[in-house]
Order: sequence, then C-alpha cells, then structure tokens
Amino acid sequence: ADAVHQFEESLIFFRRLKDDFYTVQALHRVGVSYLYAGIQDNFWKFTRESLALARKIGQTLSIAICLYNLGNMAIFSGNYDEGENLCQEAVSFAHEVDNESDIAHASSLLAMVKLVKGDLEGAQVSAEEAASATQTNVFLTHTYALGVLLVLAGIEGNERKITDKSARIQKLVPTRAGRIVRDWSLAVTNCVLNNNEAAWHYEREALHEATVFQATGCLTWCLPVAAVLTAREGKLQRAGELLALAFHH
Repeated sequence: ADAVHQFEESLIFFRRLKDDFYTVQALHRVGVSYLYAGIQDNFWKFTRESLALARKIGQTLSIAICLYNLGNMAIFSGNYDEGENLCQEAVSFAHEVDNESDIAHASSLLAMVKLVKGDLEGAQVSAEEAASATQTNVFLTHTYALGVLLVLAGIEGNERKITDKSARIQKLVPTRAGRIVRDWSLAVTNCVLNNNEAAWHYEREALHEATVFQATGCLTWCLPVAAVLTAREGKLQRAGELLALAFHH
C-alpha cells in the first residue's frame, strides 16, 4: 500500500510537469505496485495507460516492458492468445532497441505460452534464446526458460536433461510467478519419472502459489498433473473431476 501511494504521488507530480517520459515510468510503476497489492484491475488500467503513452511518444524500451508485463498477466490469467500476441510484440520491440535483458524476458515468456498452447518446437526455440542470454537479472527469465526446457525434457523422457535442468532450476530464487513455473515443471518431470511423492510435493506448492497469486490460468497446466497422480492412486473418478476442472478454466 505504501509503494502504491508513493508511486501515485510521483505520477501526479510528473503529470503536473507534463513530462511524458517520466509519466510513462510512473504509470508503469503504479500498475506493478497494484499487481503486488493483489488489485489486478488497476494493474491492467495503469499498465495499458503507460503503454498507450509510450507508443504516443515513441519510447520503445518502455513499450517492450509494458507489453511483457501485460503478456505475463494475460498468460497467468489464461488468456493465451492475447498473451502470445503481446509477448511476440515485446520480443520485436526488445530486438529493435537491442536490449538483451528484455529480449530474454520476452522470449522466456513467449516460450511459456507456446508450451501451454502445444507449440513444442516454438517453445524450445524461444526458451533456448532466453536461457542463453548473459544478463545479471536472470531469476525470472531463467526460471521460465528452464521450466519450459525441463518440461520438454520430461516429454522427451531424457533423464540426463531432466537431472541437469532440475538441479539448475532449484538453485534459482524466483518471484511468485516464477515459483509457480518452477514447481509446476518439477511436478511434471517427477511425474514422468514416477517419483509420485516428489511430484505431489511440487504440485501442491504450485497450486498454492497460483491460488495466492490469483493466477487462475495456471490451473489449466497444474490440475492435469494432479489428475495423473490421483489416477495412479486408483481414484479415477476424482482424476476425471480434476481434468474437467482444468478444462473449464
């Protein structure tokens, strides 16, 4: 609440100065502050306003950042087509300003949405581009990228890749959104390896984080893992209910 108040005061100040450059920054920070305060409607409102003003004045880097944040929330809300379009545009703008960090951020998120939409080849390409970037702020980017590569290794059944990427992703200290991806990818791969106890541990963690983060879209990826694990326990009716719940989200 304090962060929201402080950034709203700075927004009022820059608007009075009619300083569009810093107004874009302030709008963006107000939006992100509302997101962390759990008020998603205000996140969408201020971030879209920041994006519109950034487009108007041609502030390319801010456009890329706003597109990335909007794409991130679209994906975690289950709006995959909108998320993919936003992330694809973010990648293009990040390349335009040749900003490696933002290219990596946008590519990692694009990899996520391609994976959940079933474009495994596209997910691999985007995840590898993000994972290969050499920037200092790597936690969220590398969590998304490694999470995608870990799931792809699980689908492939490549135990060497699974072991390597599992070890790497567990060394990261991601944000809440990153923790959802990390724990979900570990749940998937442990499920593939028939490590049911470990899979349940990570599955419960992912579901908990998704609930706290109000990331309803994540249920479409998390619940199928729970359904498989539940079916292995012989509870077929409950497994079917979980799949139906995932479908309706």
